[in-house]
Amino acid sequence: MIRNRLAALLFSSVLLTGAGTSAAVEAIPEACLKCRSASDDASFITCLYDCLGSVKSLKSFGPDEAPAVSDSPSETNSARADYPKIEGWVLDEEPGTKEGQKQRTAVRSSGKAFSWFFDIVEPSLVLAKAEKSGVMVVIDFSPAILQGFSDRVLVQVDDNKVRAYRPQIVWNNHAVFLDDKALLKEMKAGKRLYVRMEIFGAGTRTVSFDLKGTTAACRWLEELDATRS
Repeated sequence: MIRNRLAALLFSSVLLTGAGTSAAVEAIPEACLKCRSASDDASFITCLYDCLGSVKSLKSFGPDEAPAVSDSPSETNSARADYPKIEGWVLDEEPGTKEGQKQRTAVRSSGKAFSWFFDIVEPSLVLAKAEKSGVMVVIDFSPAILQGFSDRVLVQVDDNKVRAYRPQIVWNNHAVFLDDKALLKEMKAGKRLYVRMEIFGAGTRTVSFDLKGTTAACRWLEELDATRS
């Protein structure tokens, strides 16, 4: 589930914002680097997919890197059914460190899925906050792979200007981190968020998210600092 993967992002935010894009990029598993020697594109794709599949089957993802979306979107939605919600945002709070630092998340699905090899991708919009840090925006494409297959991500709120970002890829290459306070401000006032980028094995995709309740969800996230006892 998404909440089990947040610590790696939340508690490395200094690296994400202060050390440049390269610090936010997690490498493709070392075992799969052999695929770079493939003789052609078809062989490369086959090799990489087979390797990544074997990596997942061996459960080599760390506890904060497990896929956030199950093979069945309905199973994921059912598992989240008991969580509190704000206008479509699924809310959660849990301790994040041994010292007891808390973290909160607000998550919502795009509501539309697409095929990715033998899996189903149901993109999620994640707003995350740790104590004494700002709200972070993440687009989760699990189980799809993002790294190395797109040099930019295009983002638009309603009919506002299109923003282009160099992707900051996180969560073992399944998600993109959008580090822009101005974008978050637009999201709070907007109705719909559009995200377009290239995804390995699925071509260029545009996904969208309903932004209803974003202001209320952010307010709940920001209240985390006030709840510290």
